[in-house]
Amino acid sequence: MTVCDFSVPAPCYAQVNGRLRPMADVKQVTFFSYPMLVSITLAEVLDSLEALNEDNCIFARKPWRTDALAIVALLTDDFRIPAEMTDEGFEYFLEVHVAKDVLKVFENRQPTPQECRDLLLYYAENDAYPDWVYG
Repeated sequence: MTVCDFSVPAPCYAQVNGRLRPMADVKQVTFFSYPMLVSITLAEVLDSLEALNEDNCIFARKPWRTDALAIVALLTDDFRIPAEMTDEGFEYFLEVHVAKDVLKVFENRQPTPQECRDLLLYYAENDAYPDWVYG
């Protein structure tokens, strides 16, 4: 079930051999030495959430804003953030399945894309829902 319906989907891109390609055309990309998808902005990742594998995590550079650079990737085999990401300034944002669960708070109404982004940014920073989400 899609909770946040984005009428105009934002393009999400991955870096392939130094060039950006639409993420829909990319199965897996190597960034540094770790296989992952690379997106230009956190907003593009959040807007493409329904298409992402629930086993992945979202990592982003702080400050966490919609224009922050973000990466979608797996944790290491021992459930750690890959060193290649932390070395480049990326921090854990949310697991994809957690982000999808957080958006379920909107099941009784249709939120705007910006409300979905604002909720996920707030939740990632505070590990809680903002008061406005229940209004």
